[in-house]
Amino acid sequence: MTIRPDDMAAFKAVLDDKSWSTNADEIAPHLVEWRDRYQADRRSC
Repeated sequence: MTIRPDDMAAFKAVLDDKSWSTNADEIAPHLVEWRDRYQADRRSC
């Protein structure tokens, strides 16, 4: 899924810096299911 630049700018304008991230390393721990059986693809974020 690709987010359009104008939509990303709108998110950044409304949310504070701790509410979003585009850094794959910061997002990675949240892509693993709690039982560690499934992992989402980083490209989906």
